[in-house]
Amino acid sequence: LKPIDIEPLLISLLSENETLRSAIINHALPKYLPLGEEKLHNQQFEIYKEYESKLVAYLFMSQFDIGQEKHQVQAKKLLSNYFKHREAELDLKKAYPELKEELYPLLFHTAPYVRVTTAKSFEVLAQHMTDEQKKELLDSLFKLYKEHIQNIDEEASMDYIHGISTFIENAPSTFSNTELLKSIVNWLIDEPLTKKDICEEFSTAGLTVVNIHGEQHGTTLLSIFEGYLKEIGKKKSERNKAESIVGTVVVYLGTVGKFLKSDKDKVVLIMDRLIETLSMRSESIQISIANTLEPILAQLDSEIIDDRMNALCRTMLSDVSHNEKRGAIYGVTSVINAHGFPIFKRFNLLALADERIKRGPKEKQTALLIYEVFAKRIGWVIDAYAVEMVPNIIDVISDPNQEVQKSADRASKEIMQNVSGSAIHMVISGVIESLSDEKASWRQKEAGVRLLGNMAYCAPRMLSKWLSKIVSVLQNTMHEPQKAIQVATEKALERVGSCVQSPEIKRQVPLLIEVLKDPQKKMEIILDQILFTRFSHSIDPAAMSLLMPVISRGLTSRDRDTKQKSAQIIGSISLLASDKNTMSGYIESVLPRLREIIMDNHPSVRKAAAKAVGSLVKSVDSLDTQELLSWVHSILQNEKNTAVNREGAARVLSEMVAAQGIDVLNKVIPEILEFVHHDVAKIREGYLRIFAYLPSMMVRDFKTVLADSIPIVLEGLSDEDEDVRNICFEASSILIDLYADSAINLVLPGLKEGILHYEWRTRQSSIILLGKFFQKLTFTNAAPKLLRKLDNSEAKLIVDLPTIETVIPLDDMNIILSSIYFLLHDEQSPVKAEATTIWRHLVSQKGRMIRRILRSVVQLTLTYIVDEESDEHRSIAARTIGELVGRLGDKVMADVIPLLSDRLKRGDVKARQGVCLCLTELIKTCPGKLLKNYIHRISPCVKRSIMDVDESVQDAAATTFDVMAKICGRKQVIDIIDSMIQTMTEDPSRQSQITEGLKKLVDKNAEFILEKVFPPILDSETLSSADVYIIAAIASSSSKHLVPHLQSILQLLFKCIADSEYEKVDEELLLNQSAPFNHALRAIESSCYSIHNNDELLRIFLSCVNDHISNNLPNMRRAAMIALQIFLISGQRFMNEYFQVSFTHHNMETVINLGLYLFNDPDEAVVRSSWYAMNLLFSDILKAKQKYHYIGHVNRVLTSITEDNQDTSIEVLQGFVCVDKASKPFSKMFTSALRLSRKPELLEQAAEGLSLIVNYTHPKKLGKLIITEMVGALVEKSTHRLPWQVHAALLRLSNLILKKCDPKSLRTLTPHLQKISIRMLQNSHKLVRQLAAKSISSLTLVPTVKAAKLVSELNKALEKLDASEAKDVNTLGITESILESLAYVVQECGGSIKAKNLLSMIDNVASLAFHQRHEGILNWSSQCLGAIVDHTSSLSLALVFSKSSYSQLLAQDTSLSTSSLWAEDSDFEIYRHDVRLKVLIANGVVQRALLAESENLEYAQVLLTLEAIFSDKVDKMDEEVIGIAINMMGSLIRLVCLLKSKSKSHGNAVLDDVFPYLNQCIISKVQSIRVKATEQCRMLSKMVPDTIDIFPLVQNLLIVSRDRYSPVRVNVEWTILYLFNLRGGNQLLEKYFGCYPELIPSQVKYIRDYSNRVVRRIGDEYDSEDDDY
Repeated sequence: LKPIDIEPLLISLLSENETLRSAIINHALPKYLPLGEEKLHNQQFEIYKEYESKLVAYLFMSQFDIGQEKHQVQAKKLLSNYFKHREAELDLKKAYPELKEELYPLLFHTAPYVRVTTAKSFEVLAQHMTDEQKKELLDSLFKLYKEHIQNIDEEASMDYIHGISTFIENAPSTFSNTELLKSIVNWLIDEPLTKKDICEEFSTAGLTVVNIHGEQHGTTLLSIFEGYLKEIGKKKSERNKAESIVGTVVVYLGTVGKFLKSDKDKVVLIMDRLIETLSMRSESIQISIANTLEPILAQLDSEIIDDRMNALCRTMLSDVSHNEKRGAIYGVTSVINAHGFPIFKRFNLLALADERIKRGPKEKQTALLIYEVFAKRIGWVIDAYAVEMVPNIIDVISDPNQEVQKSADRASKEIMQNVSGSAIHMVISGVIESLSDEKASWRQKEAGVRLLGNMAYCAPRMLSKWLSKIVSVLQNTMHEPQKAIQVATEKALERVGSCVQSPEIKRQVPLLIEVLKDPQKKMEIILDQILFTRFSHSIDPAAMSLLMPVISRGLTSRDRDTKQKSAQIIGSISLLASDKNTMSGYIESVLPRLREIIMDNHPSVRKAAAKAVGSLVKSVDSLDTQELLSWVHSILQNEKNTAVNREGAARVLSEMVAAQGIDVLNKVIPEILEFVHHDVAKIREGYLRIFAYLPSMMVRDFKTVLADSIPIVLEGLSDEDEDVRNICFEASSILIDLYADSAINLVLPGLKEGILHYEWRTRQSSIILLGKFFQKLTFTNAAPKLLRKLDNSEAKLIVDLPTIETVIPLDDMNIILSSIYFLLHDEQSPVKAEATTIWRHLVSQKGRMIRRILRSVVQLTLTYIVDEESDEHRSIAARTIGELVGRLGDKVMADVIPLLSDRLKRGDVKARQGVCLCLTELIKTCPGKLLKNYIHRISPCVKRSIMDVDESVQDAAATTFDVMAKICGRKQVIDIIDSMIQTMTEDPSRQSQITEGLKKLVDKNAEFILEKVFPPILDSETLSSADVYIIAAIASSSSKHLVPHLQSILQLLFKCIADSEYEKVDEELLLNQSAPFNHALRAIESSCYSIHNNDELLRIFLSCVNDHISNNLPNMRRAAMIALQIFLISGQRFMNEYFQVSFTHHNMETVINLGLYLFNDPDEAVVRSSWYAMNLLFSDILKAKQKYHYIGHVNRVLTSITEDNQDTSIEVLQGFVCVDKASKPFSKMFTSALRLSRKPELLEQAAEGLSLIVNYTHPKKLGKLIITEMVGALVEKSTHRLPWQVHAALLRLSNLILKKCDPKSLRTLTPHLQKISIRMLQNSHKLVRQLAAKSISSLTLVPTVKAAKLVSELNKALEKLDASEAKDVNTLGITESILESLAYVVQECGGSIKAKNLLSMIDNVASLAFHQRHEGILNWSSQCLGAIVDHTSSLSLALVFSKSSYSQLLAQDTSLSTSSLWAEDSDFEIYRHDVRLKVLIANGVVQRALLAESENLEYAQVLLTLEAIFSDKVDKMDEEVIGIAINMMGSLIRLVCLLKSKSKSHGNAVLDDVFPYLNQCIISKVQSIRVKATEQCRMLSKMVPDTIDIFPLVQNLLIVSRDRYSPVRVNVEWTILYLFNLRGGNQLLEKYFGCYPELIPSQVKYIRDYSNRVVRRIGDEYDSEDDDY
């Protein structure tokens, strides 16, 4: 510092800003040479002498800096250094004049700090001053006082007045002389103390003087004070005016009295004078007197004290003026303070107050005054009684008397200000509890609110703890319905606001209270005002209590700006709090809301919230940071959280660490680094975000962990997750901006590694970061002139290579430039573009730079050419070499080719592959003349690579070969191919790898290879193994040039494999290379790999196979199937995916057609071969879901095979029996579909497929396991609710199984099939029921089926259905089906069923028969009943007929008769129905009796049935019933006649009973009845053994012989023909005449004539009815 600079610094020492003074005294002034540590000569001091006096004076004054001990020590040190350089010491006595000159004006400075510091300086100087100097100084002060007292209203004059009082108070040693002491005391009493405006200030200064000099000059001071008091006592008129002076003098007197310990009488007099003065009106004087009394009272005996105590208590409780009461109470408190708690306890003072507070207004005021003064003066005593006092105050604080209210307010204020924290806790808790009590009256709530308002006067420390709760309660009471409570709340808040100390918040108090009343109106205004306020002062608890509720409400707002502003304010005010514990009361309400908005969708809100949390962590010691950290980690470690949540958590964690400093940073970083390697990308991303935020917050401290952080962040640039890469790039950019210049050794290695990384996104990010790094170094280290030039540049990237090379070593820079040049040839365009940008800005002369870094570039490229990990890097290296060759030619070529040849011989696979890539680029970029010179060295390398054992090397070599063919011409290429074929012929062991090489060449240049190699092979009659290998290579090509030749290739290969005896191809056979056949297989396999990827080739292949399966030679058909097997095996590895993407549905169906077509081939080997192909497809290749797509197609193909061979009916399909369990792949597919699928169409197809398998497979070949699986699937699906078509298909399958399979194999399965059939009988569809009935009929043929159980289950189903009165079509149909099945089972198996089981069905079947009108039910129930009667010897028709409705009706009403039926239609209907059913039943019984020629027929019941029909008018009955009756009569006549022929003693009576009914029908008026009757007669005439038995019918037949209806006439004619056997003569006719002699001649004649006509007409014709009989 220069001398001229010192004066502003010295003036700054007078600032009230402690920070500024600290900076000047500790940092600026030590740089001033005379004050520094370096020694100066006296000659050097000459230039500093101008400011020497001021410098010394100000430093001397700074030694007394108020409250800043460090400043005082530093000022002493600087002052010591100054005089040390002068080789002298500060002599205050000599230096006084100069010091006084500089310091004296400062006594009257506007700043109180300067006045006090200066006065303290004079206090020290006074010890070195003479009396004259002191008197001179005092006189000058008196003079200034006189000058300025007249202008006391002016601010400048008041500065002088304040300076004088400050001097007197802080420099009392100046008046140690008795005369000076008298002078100053008398002056104080006469002058300042008489002035109302300044008396208090000067009284305090005078008290200091008296305290300092009272012990030494006590007598002098007593004489002055007593003299004044005597004098003022004489002037009664002036006593009241001089009350304040008198009070002050009395205080001075008492102060002197405490030093008069030896003179007890004098002390007592002074005490009495003080007690007497306590009655003055000024409370401040009373307080001063009370304070002065305490040391005097402490000296006196208890006797005197008790006497004075009693007097004071009487005054306190008596009816005197308020001043006297208050003075007496102050006196009592002085006694208590002097003699302690015992005297308080002994006089029981609070009990006196408690007693009076329940009385009238005056007594209440007295008690409240006692509370007030006691709390103010002896709070330590009443602390324990506060809880008892407050309820009393609450009772009177809302007293109607205003004075009482005021007294209660004052008392409560003092209690809050002076009692301890524990007492406040109990008081506030009680008040808050009372306010929350719903039963409390509104007056009690008002009193509680007012008391809470007074609690704002608590001590600041307690206030900070409780104000938050107080204001929270007041917020709630603000909305009470009672107006008085609202007013009290508002006043309470205003009272809290009045306690605000912070000037900036104090101005906003009214607005804050308005916002608390209605947060919606002015929330934005208050937030803006607070946010844009510049705070110069700390924020006290009262201000915080009003501010925090508003901000807390703002945090819950939906508005983004409101939340952001609220969070920003919290972050600011938490750091401005006057006490760190101030914010602790608001943490519980604020922190949860901050946690919520940390997850806000808007980034600015999240950022502000995170900063707020950081500020709270820094400013609030009681905050549980561990819990907060755990919460943050839980968000970061939960992968389900969104990116917004993780970003907010990362910001919070960064702010917390930054707030807690470097120790926490070092502790947290290892944990963060652990999670940045987590397996879950979202967790990595969340923790890596911390590195984007934390460095900017802790720039200096973060350097300690920079070495660990940078590699992690740069490593993240190559992460698989895009979000992780983005955040790592952002973090890397920030780290480079912050530490590019200061941490080069940490940043640069990571960037060098990153720009050559294997992942291209990492390379791109790293090259961008490298550009930023170079730009940062450029601006940091550039010369000023260059920097100005760069500042004006508009380039995207501003870098300067010479500047960068000043901080980065040349070797490292060459490596970096080589890497950048390397990336100029990157395959990824974004990387290449960024590398080009930075190269263009760094390098001005490209050629010169390439020559400079040539060695590094070549070394780099050769390193990556043999890189095993990255194909991309090898490609880049190859292009780089090519670029170098193109630029530098022979300089590079001569060195590179030997190295490449050596690497090709000795290197591993990746190295050889890299060499091929490099050769490709060399050939592309090398100039023509130069390439001719080196082609003879390049060709052997290409040939070796093509014949390499590794496929990837061959791929790369094929590319090189293709480029060579295009650039170098045909000669070089043909030489290489010829050499390869020659090698293949000479060395068979290398045929495989050479073939692979040829295949690669075909893929690259098929047209050329096919032109050169293929034609000779096609012309040859036989194929060598080499030819087969070449064909395999060509066939495996997917090139379009293969399409014209594939047909020829396949024909050759099919011929080759047709001569073998193989039927099945597997992997082992394909790998065997011992014979040409195997080579042919390999060739077909190779071609299949191409076919799978080319639709046109696939079409050709399938067409070729299709042609060969129709060939007449079995070997060719088998060859086609072997080819198909190879096709499927070759695609097995990827077929599933290929089918889903490229292999069309049509192509797959074609493959299935080809395979299944030969399933019925006459050659067994062909069949087996085709089966092996289909087994491959359906067992190994197709997945279950894929198989399901082709089930329907398989069914159609199998059906077509069987239909195509209708001429020779197929019972067994050879494809299903060619091998053991041949049908298993298909049955497994169908069964799986049947079990797992839910599609009805697929279920039906699966069931049909299984039916085909069962139908066309020999039962012995099916196998029990396959049948069991089928039945299991069938049982499972039959229980499901499916369309009728599916159920029908299932039942067809069931019928086939029962029909085809061995009964022994079905022993355990028939119960399941039985359940299915019975269940399906109850299906709603008729076809399903018919198939179920057929299935039951098939079950009866199985020996293992128990007919009794089957009948029982059917009967149960029938009983459960209960359809006797049903009308629903569905129910009726089901009932009919069950009855049909039941009738069939009883008919076929009735003999094996016990009679009791058959009898158990009678009720169910008869109930249906006699109560149901449905035709089908009537028919089958009658047949069923007939069958039961037929098989049960103990059952009669009478018993069955007793079940009829009409029989039951007769039993109920015996008055009914047959004749009465015609009157009641309803009863007749019942009768007619029963008759019809009986006829049906009887007819069934008669028919079975006729078939069995049974002699046990119940003729009586049959005749009763006929009687029921023909009892009255037969025309009333239904035609159908009559028809059945006619049939029954015919059968009965046949039976009787048959039995008569065997035993002549039977039947005449029966015939006599039957013929009248039949004759009645013959002559019926109903045409249809006549037809049926004559038909029956026609049948009887042909069927009975002896026609004589039916002669009684002839007469009526002749009656209807002339019937108008021709069928009747025809029937009669045929009957007469057969009856009389007219074709054999007239013997029977004559016999008839003999049996009936009563015939008259005319009748005989008619019969003869009619018979003759019959013979003439139909004698030679054929009776068409014979077939029906």
